Amino acid sequence: MRKTGQRSVARRVAVSGPSTKDSVRDEIIREGIEKSTLYLNLSQDMIVISEDRLRLQLNDLVTSAGRGRKWQTPAAMLVTEVAAFAGPNFRSTIVLSVEQWNLLFGALTCVTLLWLLKTLVNAWSAPAVDVDAGS
Repeated sequence: MRKTGQRSVARRVAVSGPSTKDSVRDEIIREGIEKSTLYLNLSQDMIVISEDRLRLQLNDLVTSAGRGRKWQTPAAMLVTEVAAFAGPNFRSTIVLSVEQWNLLFGALTCVTLLWLLKTLVNAWSAPAVDVDAGS
């Protein structure tokens, strides 16, 4: 609303009676309603559900949505392990020899690969999250 309109309303209220902020605000609102077009679209579907049922459904939704992202951790670890296994030349230490280092990284890479495959199978077999199932 333009300031000139607000000033004229304020002047009209001041002339017609005691000037208070509430009466000016009410007059501005009344004038805005008179000059506005109001469209009503109130045909809505009412859904009645208990709080417990809603909590269960929301927990299922969060779990289903989370399954699709659980593969990211083992995938990132696998990339790191493959880079660490392929790149450096291991050296013998006091605790492990070169063969033991290679065996350790090879086993770690295999375990991570199995973990990645398990999370991918779980993500693909999980039911799809469908927010608009009622339509």
